Amino acid sequence: MVLIDSLFASSVTLFEETLYGADSNEDLHVMLATPGGDGETALRLVRQAQSHCAELTVIVPDQAKSAGTLFVLGADHIYLGPTSDLGPVDPQFQLPNGQLAAAKAIIAAVEEAERRIQSHPETYLLHVSMLGDVNALMVQQARDALARADGQLREALACASSRKDAKVNDLASTLHAP
Repeated sequence: MVLIDSLFASSVTLFEETLYGADSNEDLHVMLATPGGDGETALRLVRQAQSHCAELTVIVPDQAKSAGTLFVLGADHIYLGPTSDLGPVDPQFQLPNGQLAAAKAIIAAVEEAERRIQSHPETYLLHVSMLGDVNALMVQQARDALARADGQLREALACASSRKDAKVNDLASTLHAP
């Protein structure tokens, strides 16, 4: 099957519809290309895929960023080519205008605006207008998502049935960037 999309909650139903009727005794190959999305959704998708097959192989011809990387790490077999690109597990949020923004970028932008406003209160309106798509709830969700990233990495690695707990911990320690 081919999955080319951002990974958000709406992906789960579509993915299940595609997997419906699959023989769980056969292998499943997924060609994945994604700029990322929601890490929790990526975990749901890879668990979903693993439940419908004997072994999961993921092929990344282009990119699988952030949440896509989580999906890839949950596979039993991974195929990458010379143009393939995985990215850091960097939670993404969809802004009201449809664009994706990294959790780290949202937090950094708000913190920088706060610093600038403290030193130059007259810039308040300028910063409010520049951050019009960001609200306090989104900032807190971004912080929560970053705090959850290490656990998501471990969960994704554990999805492959061939991995033992010790191997998951070793892989997670190697892949985790402080």
